[in-house]
Amino acid sequence: MKREVVLGSAENVYSSLQNLYIAATQWNYRWNGPQGTSEEKTSIFRFALTENGIEMKAQGSVPGRVLNQFSMDESEGDFRIATEQVGKIEGIAPGETIYSVRFMGKRAYLVTFKKIDPFFAIDLTDPTNPKILGKLKIPGYSDYLHPYDENHIIGFGKEAVESKEGDFAWYQGMKMAVFDVTDPENPIELHKFGIGDRGTESPLLHNHKALLFDKERQLLAFPVQVHKISQEEKSNPESNTWGEPVFQGAYVFNFNLETGFTLKGTISHYNQQDYLMAGSYFYGKNVERILRIEDSLVTLSAFGLQSHSVDSVNLEADMPFTAVSDTASACPDKNADGVVYVSDDPGACSTIDFYCRDNQTAFSNECGCGCVPSE
Repeated sequence: MKREVVLGSAENVYSSLQNLYIAATQWNYRWNGPQGTSEEKTSIFRFALTENGIEMKAQGSVPGRVLNQFSMDESEGDFRIATEQVGKIEGIAPGETIYSVRFMGKRAYLVTFKKIDPFFAIDLTDPTNPKILGKLKIPGYSDYLHPYDENHIIGFGKEAVESKEGDFAWYQGMKMAVFDVTDPENPIELHKFGIGDRGTESPLLHNHKALLFDKERQLLAFPVQVHKISQEEKSNPESNTWGEPVFQGAYVFNFNLETGFTLKGTISHYNQQDYLMAGSYFYGKNVERILRIEDSLVTLSAFGLQSHSVDSVNLEADMPFTAVSDTASACPDKNADGVVYVSDDPGACSTIDFYCRDNQTAFSNECGCGCVPSE
C-alpha cells in the first residue's frame, strides 16, 4: 500500500473515480480599517487515484469559500466549484449567501438566500463560460438539494417570512420542495410540504446521510424535531415566535412526482410519558438515522433500535441498548445517591421506556423501575 502524507488542515473533500480533491479555506485579515476587513480564498489540492496508490498532482486556489462537498464536482476532465465571497456571490446574487449547490451533468443548481429563495439553473456546457439559464424566486430556502431524476430535484430547508423591520427574513418551520427543471429557463416549484413552526430542526439539513430515499419504493424518510406555536400565538403571529417541541423522531413519506409528499406515518423512540416529562428539552432517545432492511424501517437513537413496517409504519420490534435487570435482591433505596425511580408501580413499568446515563444501570422488578449507580 502506497501512502501520501501532506501536512495541513481542510474542511471539505470531494472524490471522483480518478481524483481526490481537498479544499481548505484561507483567511487574510487586514487591520487598516476601524473594524478590519478580511478576504477569503479556498486552496484546492488534487490527488490522483491510481493503481499504484495516491499521488499529489496539482494545487491551486479560488476566491471565496466552499459550502460543502456538493459545491465541488468533476466532469469530463474539468473540476467545477461554487464558492461564496464575503458579502457577494460573484455575478449571480449580490448580498446573498449560498445555502446549497448541486452539480448534475451539464448543469448546476444553486440556492441563495437573504429574504427569499432564488433557485438558479446554470448551464455548464462550456466549462469556461457558465451561463444562468433561469431562476425561481420563492419564500424560504433549501439547505440540501437531492436529485430525483435529470429534470427534478428535491430541496430540504426552511420556510421564511420577510422581516417588517429590516432587510432580512425570519426562518420558520422545515420545508420540502420539488423543483421541476424540464424547462431550465423557467424552473417551477412542483410540490411542497411544510413541517412544524419556527424551531423545527432536522439532522438532514446539516448532514445528507440522515436522508433515507428509495425511488423505486416511493419512500422518503428522515429524523426531525418538530416545534409548534399555540393557536393563540398563531392568531397574532410574530415571525420570530419560537415554537415548543412536540415531537422527535422520523417522518416517513410516500413520494412521487404526480402526488408529491404524502405522510405515511411517524416513528419516535419516546413514549407519551417521556414527552410529558421532557418539558422543553428532549434527551437520550432522539432518532438520528433511519434505514431500510427489506420490508422494515430501522431507526437508531442513543437509546436503541426500533424496527417498523415499511408499508404500515407499525412497530415490529424494539431493542434498547441498556440492559434491564428483571430481578433484584432488594429494592433500591429511594434516598440513596444516584438512585432514580421512574415508577414504583411494576404494572406501569411494563409500559414505560426509559433511559439511564452511562454511569447507571436500569432495573425493573417488583419494586418498580428506574436507574441505580453502576457497580
